[in-house]
Amino acid sequence: MNSYRIPLYERSVQLSNFSRYQTCLHIDAVGVFIYHDGTEALTTDFIRRHLVGRRITECVIEAKTVGLAIQKFYDGWEGANIGGEPEHAKALWIDRVDDQGKPTHKVIEELPPCHLRHRNKEGQITCGRPIYSIPDHEERDDDSVHHSGEYGMCGLEGYDYPEEMDCPMNDYLDTDLPIRTVMVRGMRFRYTSWKDAEEGIRLKKEKEVEELKRKKIQGTKIYQRLVQVKL
Repeated sequence: MNSYRIPLYERSVQLSNFSRYQTCLHIDAVGVFIYHDGTEALTTDFIRRHLVGRRITECVIEAKTVGLAIQKFYDGWEGANIGGEPEHAKALWIDRVDDQGKPTHKVIEELPPCHLRHRNKEGQITCGRPIYSIPDHEERDDDSVHHSGEYGMCGLEGYDYPEEMDCPMNDYLDTDLPIRTVMVRGMRFRYTSWKDAEEGIRLKKEKEVEELKRKKIQGTKIYQRLVQVKL
């Protein structure tokens, strides 16, 4: 399976600052996520009195191809199926084109594989196995941390990618990639693939190794003597 990061937009109404519940409804020809505390009667008139907002979000889907990942989003995400017929009338939609139909600056990303990438019970992506799944871990029963991975949470959840570990995302994020396209449900989606970065990353690492060797040689006494003789 490959991992695909898909940029999304969500339409929502926030009824409470401490929302414990999420309900997706069809209101006035559009889909809306309602964040509430469970005490309000979610009538159409009541919801209309509140501001509707959009927020940028994303999801990571595992699939064999980018086309199947997009299809999986439409088949499995509740908000993608609630609302009017236009894609922007749903409660949740892929950030593909703007309201005028022009491609946005966001693209779907096929991410490099990582053997440390796992998901916990809540569906969050962890760096390493979730602690609760490790039998001999000293924090296995600690509810405050055991949902995290052995090495913390993955950068795909908004955290920093680990610099001290060989995280494949560090090289990937610094690489310019060509944009490909795929058609799904009669719509054109733009995406990039980590595979296009492989050669560039290999050359970059080779250059870094050569630069490190050069610096080591320049730091030797023999090199310093040769420089003095040449001068």
